Parts: sequence; C-alpha cells; structure tokens
Amino acid sequence: GAHGVVKMGTAIQVVIGTDADPIAADIEDMM
Repeated sequence: GAHGVVKMGTAIQVVIGTDADPIAADIEDMM
C-alpha cells in the first residue's frame, strides 16, 4: 500500500511499494 502521501498545493506525491499500479489507479479516480 501507500507508505506516505505528501500534498503540495494541488500536486499529490505518493510514496508507494509493490502496489504501485492499483494505488495510481485509485488516485486517478480521486482526481
């Protein structure tokens, strides 16, 4: 899962492990 989420303005940087693809898809859905 996500190890950490850093929010800077409208940009969201997610530090991820082995679940990179599903997490990225979830984030895109939230945008």
